[in-house]
Amino acid sequence: MEDYLLKSIACFALFYGGYWLLLRNTSKHSVKRFYLISSVLLAMIIPLITFTTYLPGSNQAIIEWTGTVAAATEAKGIDWPSILLGLYLVVSTLLLIRFIRNLFGMYSKVYKNERDPWPDHWKILLGGPTEPHTFLRYIFLNRAAYERQEIPKSVLLHEEAHARQWHTLDLILMELLQVVFWFNPLIPLFRRAIKLNHEFLADQAVIDHGIPRHTYQHTLLAFSSNAAVPTLAHGINYSSFKKRLTVMKTQTSNRQLSWRMLLLIPIVALALYGFSNKEVAYLEDYPSIELQDGATKKQIKEYNTLAKKYNEMDPQHMNIKKQDVVRMEYLYSLMTTAQRGKAQPFPQLPLPPPPPEPAPAAKLKGANKMVPPPPPPPPSADHGELQEIEIVEIAPPPPPPPPNPLDHVIDLAKEGATFYYEGKKVSSDKAIKVVKKHQYLNIQVKDCEGKPTEVHITKNPIKLP
Repeated sequence: MEDYLLKSIACFALFYGGYWLLLRNTSKHSVKRFYLISSVLLAMIIPLITFTTYLPGSNQAIIEWTGTVAAATEAKGIDWPSILLGLYLVVSTLLLIRFIRNLFGMYSKVYKNERDPWPDHWKILLGGPTEPHTFLRYIFLNRAAYERQEIPKSVLLHEEAHARQWHTLDLILMELLQVVFWFNPLIPLFRRAIKLNHEFLADQAVIDHGIPRHTYQHTLLAFSSNAAVPTLAHGINYSSFKKRLTVMKTQTSNRQLSWRMLLLIPIVALALYGFSNKEVAYLEDYPSIELQDGATKKQIKEYNTLAKKYNEMDPQHMNIKKQDVVRMEYLYSLMTTAQRGKAQPFPQLPLPPPPPEPAPAAKLKGANKMVPPPPPPPPSADHGELQEIEIVEIAPPPPPPPPNPLDHVIDLAKEGATFYYEGKKVSSDKAIKVVKKHQYLNIQVKDCEGKPTEVHITKNPIKLP
């Protein structure tokens, strides 16, 4: 968590520096608004982004070493994390209560006073003395001054621009960020820059409406004051008057804006590269990453070429190459059921010749020598007694070699078996690829009555019941 907070603050500082150097004094206020809001969002998102690099090998040794260091560094003492967490929650709770109170205060003024509806906003007429200010689509005005039409048209246009462009939403976002990240010193700077840029946008809307610039400037000077304005509202304030007059005289060309925006790209790239997370993953710890989901188009094309070649041959005079057959079997094992249905049928190749018959028993040497039993003796004349026969033990033949694991798995797949790899159900194609990829595996076959055969594949020894 500490790492995220530090990276987020660094991103805030980097983006605010770019705004201060390149965009602060320009007249493209819509672009500035987009940049400021985007910077706030990116500063919170970039520290959460993780770029993963996959390397061969295993991470087991690193994990064990890290665990040893963590255990060795544990120390007893004051529980500072709990104390800091408690302090954070107390401050955040107080700020949240203040935000909710201000929010309800604005809505209370809306519903307790007279409302004058307009097409795209509401004018709320207050009884007491008040300076014009705006919250969402509500413009708060002094009733007496409004009814006597003492409020200049340019001031009303200014407040209507705030309402029409939804400037209050930006302030609500910054207030919520202040509740959560109150310890971030850059958030108040961003909030001040965003609110000042709202005033630039409203001023520009008045001038675009046809009000002469010098007339509007005199109106601002006469009508603005240092009266307090609610936190979530916009009002004509004298403190920003000088800066607004300066920006009104500034004209930024599209060409100037273009190269300034180009200079902001390295700033965003630096934040993304410097303050995102880097992670190294080892392929042996994630074996499923290497599994291919079906054959590629290039592999299917290669298989179709070979299969078509042998399917067109005369079955009685086939010239078969062993490497072609091995390659076709491999490519066919990679394909999914749907791919096999669309591909060339597997060629009907003739069976290999049977193995030669073993040599006669009399020619065998060593422990496997088979000695025929002696002929039975003639029956005895003395009361039909049987003669004693010597029994010669015959050495049993050696057990057949175990089947090839890959061939065995392929045969089980053809029989419709169900496969599990490391306890997770996988397709037959993936099971075949796992057996091909890893040399040492444990394979356990379970025959279930009335159900498909279950094949369990794992790297660890299988515990027999």
